[in-house]
Amino acid sequence: MNNSAKDISTPKKRKTIFRKEYIRLLERLRIIREERGLSQAELGMLIGQDQTFISKYEKGIRRLDIMEMLDICQVLEIDINDLLSEMCNRNENSSISNQ
Repeated sequence: MNNSAKDISTPKKRKTIFRKEYIRLLERLRIIREERGLSQAELGMLIGQDQTFISKYEKGIRRLDIMEMLDICQVLEIDINDLLSEMCNRNENSSISNQ
């Protein structure tokens, strides 16, 4: 079998450059958005972005910068320090249980 035939028949897995902790952070932001009863389009409008912006970061296609994360936290009425602390505590608990 030549390489080109193999490339066509083998489905590509989507790779991510993001750490698993970052993916969990994005998941937590999505859950909070849903708990607040906001659609992606509504959240996007409130932070001056469109729905695709929200969709792309929630799927891990696009990375959030710190200022975007601050805007999202402000709209969702969560403290970014609490959010990050929650993520750090989850990581510490994971590392303890893996010892």
